[in-house]
Amino acid sequence: MAKKSMIEREKKRIKLNNKYNTKRENLLKQYKTTEDFNLKLEIHSKIQKLPRNSAKIRIRIDVGKPVDHVVITVILVFHAMS
Repeated sequence: MAKKSMIEREKKRIKLNNKYNTKRENLLKQYKTTEDFNLKLEIHSKIQKLPRNSAKIRIRIDVGKPVDHVVITVILVFHAMS
C-alpha cells in the first residue's frame, strides 16, 4: 500500500504533465528539426526550464509497488536489440 504522500505526488506529476505536455512536445519537435546549433541551445534551455515533474517519464504507473529491476533490464536489452 502506497503512502498518501506518494499518491498525491503522482497526482501532481500527472497534472503537471497534462499542463506542459503540448509545450514540451512542440519544443522537442523544434529541437529535432533545427539545424542551427545556437538555436538548438536556446530550445534546449527552454526545455530545461520546464518543471522536471512535467516530463512523462517521471510518472509511475504502479505507485507503491516494488520495481523488478531484472524485468526492466530484460525489456531494455530486448528493446535495444530490435
